[in-house]
Amino acid sequence: MLPESKVFFRRLGARVRQIRKGRGWSIDDMEVRGLRAKHWQQLETGRPITVETLLRICQALEVTLAFLVADLDAGIYKELPLPVPKKKDITSRKQRPKSDESLPDV
Repeated sequence: MLPESKVFFRRLGARVRQIRKGRGWSIDDMEVRGLRAKHWQQLETGRPITVETLLRICQALEVTLAFLVADLDAGIYKELPLPVPKKKDITSRKQRPKSDESLPDV
């Protein structure tokens, strides 16, 4: 796992907890919605999850995936150097004759 992804999962857990508490639901209430209480506790503390689990959480919380993960990745990507394009060797190309030069005079 990338070190930066730990930040994402901690943020996700915090958002899930915020939504759950905002609706007045306890962790035990979430068990009725499809995930065990222990799983919710792990999730809310930043445990990495699969996309399938993420979709189950969206269903349980009655939110869209876009809403749940919006901006959670802000600032976690390392800047990567841009690739330097290779110079093309123009001498290896066959040069085309100009259109008038290739036709014989008639």
